[in-house]
Amino acid sequence: MLLGMGFTNLSVEPMMIPYLATKTSATSLSQAQTIASQVCAAEDSREMRELLGLPITGVELTYIVDQSAQN
Repeated sequence: MLLGMGFTNLSVEPMMIPYLATKTSATSLSQAQTIASQVCAAEDSREMRELLGLPITGVELTYIVDQSAQN
């Protein structure tokens, strides 16, 4: 999402670096721009979370990172 909006520098917790490296290397700039446009046009947070592939209800960030590492 942030890459699609033009952000090129990110400051994150060290535990997020492998997760973000995997996600960014698997996503082209045009894909990121498309997702960013769709998310910005989303009608509500539920639609936004679905577009981003995030759980609909509150889930801890560590769970998302752990699940990504298993895939």
